Amino acid sequence: MRAHGRKYWDSLARRFDAIVCHVVAEDRGGVIARALSDEQHRLKGRRSVLAGDFGCGTGRALQLLTRRFASVLAVDGSEACLAVARSAVRGSRRVAFVQADLAAKRLSLPIVEVGLCINVALTPDDELRMRILANVARH
Repeated sequence: MRAHGRKYWDSLARRFDAIVCHVVAEDRGGVIARALSDEQHRLKGRRSVLAGDFGCGTGRALQLLTRRFASVLAVDGSEACLAVARSAVRGSRRVAFVQADLAAKRLSLPIVEVGLCINVALTPDDELRMRILANVARH
């Protein structure tokens, strides 16, 4: 099993919340929420702002995003993590889920106005990290 590949994250999905730092919850200064609110105000007046959670994991930031934006694109490489994320926002029609490898050489996703990327680029592999960041920036 390749470390940090799809199978790796699928195997961790059920215990993800216990072993992966919950950055949104640990953001005691509210930096993330404030930055998202700033973006929300900057984009005020647009009919439907699409925000993206790139590497959404089990969806711990989705509530924060759905409170501020009309629609949210939740992207993760692990279908098992996406299943947990779907249950976290069950009933919300404002979130679309996409299973995709953010390090893929050819990645096609909708363009978003606001992107959130927490922990997804943490990899010791420089090439993978650069592809992830390039794909997120492109979308």
